[in-house]
Amino acid sequence: MGHSEQPTFRLYAEVIVSSNISKTLDYGVPEELEYITQGTGVRVPLRGAQKYGIVKQIKNSSSCTQVLPILSVIDSGIVIPKELLNLVLWMSQYYFCPLGKTLRLVLPSISSGIIQPRQIQKVVLKLNKTKTRKLINDLEKRNPAQAKVLEFLLSRESPPTTTTLLEQVKVSQSPIYSLQKLGILELVNSSNLETQEECLDFFRPDSYELTSYQELAINKICFSLSSGKFQTHLLFGVTGSGKTEVYFQAIRKARELGKSVIFLVPEIALTIQTITLFQAHFGKEVGILHHKLNESTRNQTWRDASSGRLHIIIGPRSALFCPLKNLGLIIVDEEHDTAYKQSDLNPCYHARDVAVMRGKLANATVILGSATPSIESYTNALSKKYNLLELPKKAVATCPPQVTLIDMNVEREKTKTKTLFSQQVLKGIVERVERGEQTLIFFNRRGYHTNITCLSCHHTLKCSRCDIVLTYHKDDNILLCHLCNFSYKDIQTTCPECRGNLTLQYRGTGTEKIEKCLQTILPKIRTIRIDSDTTKSRGSHEVLLKQFATGKADVLIGTQMIAKGMHFPNVTLAIILNSDSGLYIPDFRASEHVFQLITQVMGRSGRSYLPGEIFIQSFLPSNKTITCALEQNYSKFYEQEIPGRKVCCYPPFVRLVRCIFIGRCAKLTLKETQRIHETLKNTLREQGKLLPVSPCGHFKVKDTFRYQFLIKSKHILSVNRALHEALLSIKLSSKVKFVIDVDPVTTFF
Repeated sequence: MGHSEQPTFRLYAEVIVSSNISKTLDYGVPEELEYITQGTGVRVPLRGAQKYGIVKQIKNSSSCTQVLPILSVIDSGIVIPKELLNLVLWMSQYYFCPLGKTLRLVLPSISSGIIQPRQIQKVVLKLNKTKTRKLINDLEKRNPAQAKVLEFLLSRESPPTTTTLLEQVKVSQSPIYSLQKLGILELVNSSNLETQEECLDFFRPDSYELTSYQELAINKICFSLSSGKFQTHLLFGVTGSGKTEVYFQAIRKARELGKSVIFLVPEIALTIQTITLFQAHFGKEVGILHHKLNESTRNQTWRDASSGRLHIIIGPRSALFCPLKNLGLIIVDEEHDTAYKQSDLNPCYHARDVAVMRGKLANATVILGSATPSIESYTNALSKKYNLLELPKKAVATCPPQVTLIDMNVEREKTKTKTLFSQQVLKGIVERVERGEQTLIFFNRRGYHTNITCLSCHHTLKCSRCDIVLTYHKDDNILLCHLCNFSYKDIQTTCPECRGNLTLQYRGTGTEKIEKCLQTILPKIRTIRIDSDTTKSRGSHEVLLKQFATGKADVLIGTQMIAKGMHFPNVTLAIILNSDSGLYIPDFRASEHVFQLITQVMGRSGRSYLPGEIFIQSFLPSNKTITCALEQNYSKFYEQEIPGRKVCCYPPFVRLVRCIFIGRCAKLTLKETQRIHETLKNTLREQGKLLPVSPCGHFKVKDTFRYQFLIKSKHILSVNRALHEALLSIKLSSKVKFVIDVDPVTTFF
């Protein structure tokens, strides 16, 4: 019986393959492909299928007994730099995720095949705002279609695509082409688009001289950049202290040195102003990456970064994995924000921590910026692991906002009603309207009513798929689950609990109710509401922001979407209606998150020369977290928070690993969780402390049941090895899935 001869190769490639395996694989390099290098994309055979992979290294030999050849090179125009490949390897180990799954972060869409980008045209106004408004007045009667197009372009904070314009304005292409022929607007390929200066007038902060604190911070960062050595700086600056100007100066220095930059923001929807300003400062060097871009645009940005056509990338956490050449600076703005944590998909990584590691691997400078740093980052700064740069004063000398704490217990006793708005709040809003100023109202629950109960048996209506209370949305007349987004359009007539005729009692409050109640009390008030319900359609978020920025509304009402990243000089009153709601969550970070959120909202008022005022309504007015936030005293909050963390053994004194097990059968899921838990008692040994099994805070989600346990340790890699050993020794039921969340931002939900 003959044996097929094993082919030999002059060169071998160690390849990271896009599959659910946790190691690299060796492949032979055919002679015609010997030009490939580290970071090249290739197609390789694996278990009878073709897979996408990235070459980790080229070598002269392989220890494998059977080596298959690389099938082809994928000409994507992208080469992954060495430090990014090493980052993928580190993340796979640290975040307990198969190597192939981690690789998909680096090439999120190209791994499924290269799509050549089609040119996307954007519509750019060539006139300034004053001339455009005059032209709209002239066109309104004789050519209303052209007037509608110009009105839409004027309301946009950035140029829309032709598709977006046609969809939202509901016109044919004729008025667009007519205006183009007249030289009033221009159709520009999006990859060549440079933001016009006219777009910035609404959002540009007032110019000012640098403070001594800013100059010191900039000098230290520039020295770090010039040295070419890895260093992490924590830029701790109060709201309005000019952190953005420090970022700009650091980026300019990096570009002078020929280095590229990644600028991370928590959520792309909240950073329109920042993006516009960056494009104005740095023009065609800037690329934007986020999940709402279509695949071809995202791929083209990836190529432009890899080829060196782009040098500055702005985006949320996914932008961190862009293959920029000669990376020299990474900035993580609002580093404390939980949006940097990916918790629902493997790998469950924290972009702030991964940014620090990428900086280390690239010998780059890393800046973590915040007015309310995470407890972990501030501890790292105090221990000299990070360099602490403080901006304790506002960049523009303005009168500090006057802060008033309103005890809602006293207010309700006084009015004998469960009022949403205290008399001071209503009076403050009216005064702003009379002075031509604006108000921001923060309430971190959307919907109209947040609790619906059967009056007969007092059963609370819950989602049948998730077992959490349903929220009533009045505009759509639906009961909505905020976990799975399943809506109940035909409101039930029979109570599922007592089977009697359903008479509903609606309780609880969301932003929709806040807006309706305010309009009832003050009918002449113009309001804009920004939450997930009002920003569903593409571009709606920036349209609403532009409307508020241009004075089309007196009051902006919203969830945490309005708490950060906004610069509205005409806002002189910020109101937090229920400042203590987050304190009731049984999570060790609850106080930290409440302190951060209150501080962020307070920073929205009095950002210009107009004096600001802040009203904070609370049922827990003596709570230490709230009083520290009112005083804007981060150090005091840190000093009162840290002893409890130490006694209870929580971060920053240990690392946490949260092990979540998910299945459709609650009994089986609990049984499998307990089996792994028992095995870990042996494999973990002295490497960590194992906490008991418990249901997750959101126990039932989309008809699946969730159990968890926590591991506390100072040695994450040792814990991960113990987990790997436990999962290998026990064949987990295929009906139960697991998620390993290293450094979780919550231990409850």
